[in-house]
Amino acid sequence: MALMGCGAVEVGILNGDSLPGTIGIEVVLSDSAAPHEPPLELGIRRTPSLSPGQIGLPAREQTLTFPLPVSPQISSFDEITIRYHLDASRETESAKIAIEYIALVPSSE
Repeated sequence: MALMGCGAVEVGILNGDSLPGTIGIEVVLSDSAAPHEPPLELGIRRTPSLSPGQIGLPAREQTLTFPLPVSPQISSFDEITIRYHLDASRETESAKIAIEYIALVPSSE
């Protein structure tokens, strides 16, 4: 998939976690046809915190947006890697976050 005309990657999540603000989600794009090219790391976004009144309720749909750089170091990709980054305070509790969808957002130019 070519990156030309793409402005961001959007990741829809289902957040049912009871420890708000302790999870980061990272998106990495890579091209398996060019294994010597470095992957394009779009950074880490913290999952939106749930308010105390929402903890224990059914999971909420939330969206994380990962903007693409103006001049990305790769021109196309065929692999998307999603990484969970958990704070040390979570050593005994896994993340209760599911990836619902990944979408490419056109650039506004």
